[in-house]
Amino acid sequence: MRLLPLTEEEAFKMLHEIRSAPLLKGFRGQPAVNEKSVVNGLLRLAQIAEQFPDIVEIDLNPVLAHADGIVVVDARILKH
Repeated sequence: MRLLPLTEEEAFKMLHEIRSAPLLKGFRGQPAVNEKSVVNGLLRLAQIAEQFPDIVEIDLNPVLAHADGIVVVDARILKH
């Protein structure tokens, strides 16, 4: 977690702090994840949170990251 506003540098740090970060480099013959796409997704999510303060929760599950980008399969947003 980070406080807003979120910077690109902080988003990259967040990404590399997760336990499964080594898997982002590719595993079992799979290509590496496009980390820039994941970071851009985090930055866009942070921007939404800043622009809409009445949002109290955003649940994106699952988010699929691959070499070509990311895909959010399902989203739930709760507002006041």
